[in-house]
Order: sequence, then structure tokens, then C-alpha cells
Amino acid sequence: MKESASLIKTVSKERIAEELRKLFTAKRPSLGFEIMKETGTLKYVLPELNAVIGIVQEKQENDDVFRHTMKVVDAAASDPAIQHKGDINLMWAALLHDIGKANTMRFDAGENRIVFFGHQIVSARMAAKILTRLKCTTTGVDIALVSKLIENHMFETKSFFSDKAIRRFISKVGKGDVLKLIDLRIADNRGGKNPDKIGGVLKLKKRIIEEINKKPPFGVNDLAIDGHDIMAMGVPEGPNVGKILKQLVEMVLDDPLLNTREQLIAIAEKLVDNIRGSS
Repeated sequence: MKESASLIKTVSKERIAEELRKLFTAKRPSLGFEIMKETGTLKYVLPELNAVIGIVQEKQENDDVFRHTMKVVDAAASDPAIQHKGDINLMWAALLHDIGKANTMRFDAGENRIVFFGHQIVSARMAAKILTRLKCTTTGVDIALVSKLIENHMFETKSFFSDKAIRRFISKVGKGDVLKLIDLRIADNRGGKNPDKIGGVLKLKKRIIEEINKKPPFGVNDLAIDGHDIMAMGVPEGPNVGKILKQLVEMVLDDPLLNTREQLIAIAEKLVDNIRGSS
């Protein structure tokens, strides 16, 4: 079988993407990827994933990045604690969330350990290229979403002390996507040294849901005014309109009660005056 592994290069990208989609529907997709590893086809289909085999993580001395990834993929597929288990975008994010570790691994002499600083950013960029190369949009993959989930998966649950911080987190990730990011983090924890320690993530999830249910503004589309209101103040269509709207979003994230038409019009008029004064 290994002697014929390279023949998989003759299979169309669309067919490979579809077969991987089917694999993701299994309760334990890791079994399929283990077979790909053993038969040698993994290095042809996903060389970036093959590259993390043997890379040992500091917190998991007896586990390499590949084995960790397999545990994360299995959790994303079937763990009861995960809301969107089996979702195609979550599955790809789980599979590719650490592929950047092969390119970011270095030894930190000061800390006397191996580190992977910025691996989530590198992984996100690599994931976008992989999903494009395999033409995964033909199977319903949202490449931008997968990249976003990967890039943001290293958040610290202990940093969310206030409702304001929760709102900013939701705004950054997107109201419709933030719970999938939480799912990815749960799966990542399941593949870690202490798989049962997901209490902090679940607590954060509860607070996120509570904040979403309050229906505060999280972005430009939630504002009580829009770009037409800004242009009615004499601001020509262009970047200044977007700049003002973004400033308003920042303000209402801090204080959702400001999101009334009357208050935002008054604030926007002052922002417009500031722009005119600086030009």
C-alpha cells in the first residue's frame, strides 16, 4: 500500500475534499487519519499535518502534536459537551488548529522549554491555503470562518472579568461564530493534559449566551443609526463614514445603553466636527 501511496496525487482535489468530509462524519475520524499516516497517503494529501508528527509538546511529554490533534478531532466529532459537534467548519478547524507548530517551534533558553509563539496565526494562514488547494468550498467549507476559529483559539478564559470584555470578545469573533470557537476550545482541552478541565470554558460559554440573549449591539449592523445618517451630516461617502461607525461601535460595546438614535446622532455629530476640525 505504501508503494502506491503517491497515486493519490492523481485523484481530483474535489474528490479528496469530499472523502475527507465523509471521514469527518465518523464518531472517531482519527482512525481514518491514522490509516492515512500508516499507508503514507497523509504526506501527499495533507503534508502540513504530516509535518507535525513527532513534534513533542512541552505539557504533553508522551504525546506529539499529531496525536493531540487526533484527540481534538475526535472530540469535535462526538463529544457531548460540544454544541456543534460534527460541523464541517469546526472539524477542519480542529484538524488544522496546530499545523503552524512545525514552523514556529523554537527553544526558549530563558524558560528552558520548547515554545510555539504565534502558532495560531501561522496555522490560520496555512489552513486558508490548504482549504483553497483542496477546493473545500465544494463541500460547504467556509474558509474565512475556519481561519478565524483557528486564529482565535488561544484565548484565556480567565481574562473575561467583565460583561464589557465578553461583549468585545463576541464582537471580535462574531455573534454567529463565537460558540463554535468555544467548541473548538473545548475540543482542544479534551486533547490536552487535563481533558476533564473544561469548567472554565463552559462558564465562559454560559456568560456569552447570557450576554447574547440581552441583545446588546455587537457591531455596525446593530447600531441605532447607519451610514446614511452619517452622510446626512455632510460626511461624503468614503472611509470617514466607516471610521465614525466603528467609533460608535466601540462606545456602545462599553455602554449598550448609548445605542439609541438620539444619543448616537449627538455623538456622531461631535465626531464629525472633530474630523472637520482636523482636516
